[in-house]
Amino acid sequence: MNSVPGPQETGTAALDTVQANGNGSVSAENISGMVITGHHNTVITVSGNPVSTERKWEEKAHRLNTAVLNLLTREVEQLRLKQNALPIRWQSAFQGTRDIPSGTSPVSLSDLAGRLNELRPKDGWLLVLGREGSGKSILALQFAKSLAEQRVHDHTEPIPVIFSLGSWNPGTTAFRNWLIQRLERDHPFLAEKDPEGTTWAAALVEGKHILPVLDGFDEIVAARRLRALTQLNESFLPLVVTSRREAIDDVKKESGVVPAAVAIELVDLGLADSLRYLCKATRTPPPDGSIPAEHDGWPYVLGMLGARPHAQAVDRLAAVLATPLMTTLARFAYESGLPGHDPADLLDTEKFKTREALEKHLLDFFVRTAYERFLHQESAGGENGEGPPEHPWSAERARHWLGCLAAHLTKLDTTDIEWWRLGTSMPLRWIMLRVGITVGVVTGLVAGLVYGAETALLYGPAQGFAAAGLTGLGNGTAAGLTFGLMHGFVTRMKVGGPMFEPSRMEITLRGWTKEGLRKSFRPRVGGGLAGGLLFGLLWAGGVAGLCALQGFPGPAVGRIAVALLADGIGLGLVLGLIAALGAGFEKVIKRDGPDVPSDLLDTNRATVLTQLATVGVVVGTGYGITFGLTADSALAGLGAGLVSGCMIALGIGTMTAWGRWLVLARIWLPLTERLPSDLDAFLRDAYARGVLRRQGAVYQFRHARLQEHLGEAYEK
Repeated sequence: MNSVPGPQETGTAALDTVQANGNGSVSAENISGMVITGHHNTVITVSGNPVSTERKWEEKAHRLNTAVLNLLTREVEQLRLKQNALPIRWQSAFQGTRDIPSGTSPVSLSDLAGRLNELRPKDGWLLVLGREGSGKSILALQFAKSLAEQRVHDHTEPIPVIFSLGSWNPGTTAFRNWLIQRLERDHPFLAEKDPEGTTWAAALVEGKHILPVLDGFDEIVAARRLRALTQLNESFLPLVVTSRREAIDDVKKESGVVPAAVAIELVDLGLADSLRYLCKATRTPPPDGSIPAEHDGWPYVLGMLGARPHAQAVDRLAAVLATPLMTTLARFAYESGLPGHDPADLLDTEKFKTREALEKHLLDFFVRTAYERFLHQESAGGENGEGPPEHPWSAERARHWLGCLAAHLTKLDTTDIEWWRLGTSMPLRWIMLRVGITVGVVTGLVAGLVYGAETALLYGPAQGFAAAGLTGLGNGTAAGLTFGLMHGFVTRMKVGGPMFEPSRMEITLRGWTKEGLRKSFRPRVGGGLAGGLLFGLLWAGGVAGLCALQGFPGPAVGRIAVALLADGIGLGLVLGLIAALGAGFEKVIKRDGPDVPSDLLDTNRATVLTQLATVGVVVGTGYGITFGLTADSALAGLGAGLVSGCMIALGIGTMTAWGRWLVLARIWLPLTERLPSDLDAFLRDAYARGVLRRQGAVYQFRHARLQEHLGEAYEK
C-alpha cells in the first residue's frame, strides 16, 4: 500500500494508522490526504484531524446557539411578546454612511427585529437609539432570537449573543478580551482549549462567528464612554449596539467622535398606538369617543384617553404611555384583577401630581403586582425545569431587598448581579471587620473545644472549662485580627483579584498534566510566599504584642516573633507548592445542562471546599507532628494540628469568591436584613416573576429604569 500526500485544510496530519478490513475498506486515525489501496487502484480521501476539528467546532457553535435560543425564547415567553404584539415607531439617525428610510407607521417589534438584519452592515455595526423605555432592549432581544432561529437552518449566519455593556470597563479590558471573558464565564464549555491551544470562545470571536448584540451603551459610566466608543469604532466585528440618544450626543459634543455606524432611532408611540395595544391586551372594546359613565376599570381609563377631554390627568397619562416600557408596565400592573389594582387610579390627580410621580408609581406597582399575582406553574418553573420556586416573601420585603441589590449595582457601576461581588460595595473597613469577626468566632470555638477537651482529659473538667475560655478567646482574637487585616491588604494590593473571582475549574485525580504545573508554578509559589510573609508579619506582630502586654522579656518576645515569621513564610511556601501541584489536576468543568447562575456558585463551592480540605489536612498534619515532637506529647500535637488546620483553611477560605460570598451574602447581609437568608432562592424567584432577567451566569434587573428607581428609593 502506497500513500500519496494530498491537500489539507489545516496543518499537517501524521499518517498514524491505516488498517485494511476484510471487505476492502480502510479505517484511519489522524490521516489527511490521498490513499491508494489494493489492486484496483481505488483512490479514497481519508480525513483525520481537520474533519474532527471542524466537527468539534460546529458542535461548540451549535451548542452555543441552542443555549442562546433557549434563553431568548424563555425571555420572550416571560414578557408575553408573542401574545401581545408591541407597536413601535422608528426613524433614521446619523445619516451619511448609508441612507435608511424612516418607519412611517407603527410596526410590531418582531417585524422591526426581522428588518434589522437587512439594515445591519455586514462589515460594520448598527446603532439603535432611543430614550429610556423606548423598547431598545426588547428589540435587541427579538432581533437576537430571530437570528438564532435562522442559524438553526443556515450555519453561515453568526451566533447572536446579548452582552450588557454596563459591566464593561474599557479602561481596564480591551473590547475583544471582554467579549471572550463573558463568553467563557456564561458558557463554560467555551473555556475549553481548541486544537490550536486557544479557547473556543476566542476562536469564535476571532473568526467573526459571534454577532455581539451590545445592550445599553448609556449604562457605561459617563467618563468611560469616549474610550468605549473609540474601541467600538475600531472593531472589525459585526455589532448591534443600543443606547439612549443623549449618551451618544454627549460623547460627540465633548470630543467630536461619532459612531462609525448605521443608526436608527426609536421614537415615541402615538396615543392611538398605545390605545390599540392596551385594548387588545386587556380585552377592552375600543373607545367610541364618548366619556364613560362608569369611573373604574380599563373601559373608563381607555375611554377617557380616547375622548381626550381637556383634563390634566388625561394629558399626563397620555404622555407617560408614549413609551413601550410604561405602556407594558401599565398593562402588567393592572390586568391582574387583584384588590386595589384599579387602573382608574392612573387618572387620580391627588396621588400623582407630575408625570415623574406617575412613572414611579408604575415601577413600584410592577414589583407589587409581580409578588401578589398568582404564578402559573408553566411560567414559574425553575431554571432546570423543576417545579415552581417557593415564594414566601411579601411585596414589601421583596422591594426592600431588590432596592438593596439595585443600590449595590449602582455603587459598583455595573448591571450584573454577580453573587461573588455581593456585599463588596460597602467600605473595605466594614468588610475586614466582618471577615475578622467571622474567622475569630469560628476559630475561637474550635480552639476552645479542642484545648478545653485536651485540658479536661489531663486535669479535670474545671481546668478544661477555664482553658477553653482562655484559649478560645486568645486564638479567636489573634486569628480574627490577622485574617481581617490580611483581607484588607490582599484587596488593596490587588493580589486578591483572581482569588475573589469564581473559578471555572474542577479538581480531578485523573489526567494530570505538566502544562498546568508549568504555567502556574512561579505565580502560585510566589503568591504563596507573599501571602505567607504577610501572614507571618501579622501573626508574629500580634502575638508579640500580646506577649509584651503580659510582661514577657524583650529577648523572648523577639524570639517568638522571629519563629512565627519563619512559620508564616514556610507555611506560604507549602501552600504555594500545593496550589502549583494542584494546577496539574485542574480541568475546565464540562457541563451538559443549561448555564445558570447557581451552577457557577455550586461549582466554586465544590472547588473551594476541596482545596481547603487539602490545605487543612496538610497544614494540620505538618504542624501537629512538629508541635507534638517539640512538646513531647501526641495529644498536644493532635490538638495543635486540628486548630491550626481549621484556622488556616478558614482564613484562606474567606479570600476566595465562595468564601467571601458566604461571609457577606449568607451571614452578614441577612443578619442586617439587607438581603434574605436564602438569596439564591430569592433571585431565582424574582427571575421567575419577571422582575429580573438572566444573562448567562448573572442576573440583571428587567429594566434599567427599574434598577435606577429601586436603588434611589432604597437610599432615601
